[in-house]
Amino acid sequence: MIFLYGLFLIGITVWSYGLIDINLTLFNNHYWEVFRQWIIQLGYFNRQTNVYVYIGIIIGLFAFYWYFYKYGKKTNPLLVGFIVGSILLFAYPALSHDLFNYIFDAKIVTTYHQNPYFLTPEHFRGDPWLRFMHWTHRTYPYGPTFILFTLIPSFLAMGKFILNYFLFKLLFISSYWLAIFFLNKKNKHWAMIFATQPLILMEGLVNSHNDLIGLSLAVVGVCLLLDNYNTLFSRLILIFSAGIKYITFPLVFVQTKNTKLNNLVFLSFIGPLFYLSFTREIHPWYFLSIFAFLPFFTKIILDFSIFFFGLLISNISFIHFGVMNIEDQLIEKNIILLVFFMLNAWFLFVKYYIFKKSSEFNKLVAYGLIILLAAISHLFMLLKTVPFSSLQIQQLLLSDIKLTIYIVPVLFIISIGLFLCIRRIPFILKIGISILLISLDYFLVHTRLFSVEYVVIFPIIICVEIFLIVVSYKKPRFITSYRINPVLQFGVFFIIFLTASVGLFHYFSTDFGIKTLYYQKAIADAIDEHKHTWEYNKIQNKKEYDKTNLISIKVFPKEQNISGISYLL
Repeated sequence: MIFLYGLFLIGITVWSYGLIDINLTLFNNHYWEVFRQWIIQLGYFNRQTNVYVYIGIIIGLFAFYWYFYKYGKKTNPLLVGFIVGSILLFAYPALSHDLFNYIFDAKIVTTYHQNPYFLTPEHFRGDPWLRFMHWTHRTYPYGPTFILFTLIPSFLAMGKFILNYFLFKLLFISSYWLAIFFLNKKNKHWAMIFATQPLILMEGLVNSHNDLIGLSLAVVGVCLLLDNYNTLFSRLILIFSAGIKYITFPLVFVQTKNTKLNNLVFLSFIGPLFYLSFTREIHPWYFLSIFAFLPFFTKIILDFSIFFFGLLISNISFIHFGVMNIEDQLIEKNIILLVFFMLNAWFLFVKYYIFKKSSEFNKLVAYGLIILLAAISHLFMLLKTVPFSSLQIQQLLLSDIKLTIYIVPVLFIISIGLFLCIRRIPFILKIGISILLISLDYFLVHTRLFSVEYVVIFPIIICVEIFLIVVSYKKPRFITSYRINPVLQFGVFFIIFLTASVGLFHYFSTDFGIKTLYYQKAIADAIDEHKHTWEYNKIQNKKEYDKTNLISIKVFPKEQNISGISYLL
């Protein structure tokens, strides 16, 4: 299995060069250039295929992660970590440009003898390394500890870019090995989780975010604390970790035996993450530092594997659009993250509440609360994306929100109906059908393929509602077999009937009619053309896209023809 894992990691390394910066050559070699031209065809010119490949990579990583977690008790974590690090040393940071920023920030000190806290990279306009840098307008954004670490590979590279590149990669790999070594001394199970965790591998080793170095220092400090080895020295290491990114600072106060204090420290760590999530775009590497709590909260970290999976899957918006921080990318990413967060919440409810209670009514109540929470959170996330959008895109978003306000309660009622009415279907199958119905909301409302798919699926939903009405009225014993109060039975029947009636009324009204669906489809087509135009300009090596060239979409009143959508170049 280790051999297959190594082959899979080699495949990831090859795939990573599909998104290599167009301005970056790396090697002056004929065979390398042939490979480079071949692989970027996947990364830049077949983005949809690349999305599928990336999803397969993440699924594969989690499959291996699960295998080593369940059956890797006899496998040496140090060996696994060595193989992983040795292979991913050669992986290109496909989904981030931060590594090149780290390299140039250190170069400001070692080559130009200036302070990166005061001078931005664009101050050195003649430097050829700026061609493949992003965020050249900012001063050094990290703590003082990290710049000290990066000076070592920068000095050793002696101004050679290729040496800088691999020495910086080696710095990240070494910190990964260091963390595994200390965890393995305490608990091989912890070390194996760290060595194979897909979020650590992709965001820490492949994309090379400096959160990994801060995480590794925090792990070393925590392990030394658990060994009762020089408490002052171990806390000093934790302070050094916080000196890279301040989010790990609460770990300085962690205790080996004070559970209540550790819970408070963990909450003080999670709090800023939630704050960043609701005030800024959510990035997967923000959550790397949570693995510093692995020795204290192993079970909690494992329970959130579904959400970690969603964090990595959210990168498909970057692979798809080729850029961050545009309206459509933010919307798609937020929706993906919310879906997986709610799936994880649902999993936890099922694991710790539903299957530990024998009452069918308790199962119904718990499941209903989950779906309602999903509906509220989903609506909130849609509203959250509105400020990021232009006025034209906001019109589309607000229309989506109107649809969501209706669809989510409908699916909620159907899910309850499945629990109440269909007695002989196994519980697991009910759960699966319910998830499928809930997912319809996300795939129908947000794929923007309203003109055909939505018009076809919506009547099916209405038919299911009518079926539940008939069943609950004609065969009440289907429901009373769960010993549910007749008042509740009547209430469910009334809500289903009312929801279906209101839904049919809105569906055939002006706001939710076929006209609206066609207008939304036309807007979606305009957005797609905007994406292709932006992509063409990026391939032409234009580093920054002129905002004035973005296609503006103007939606005329419904009375006018669909051709009223114009493209203002």
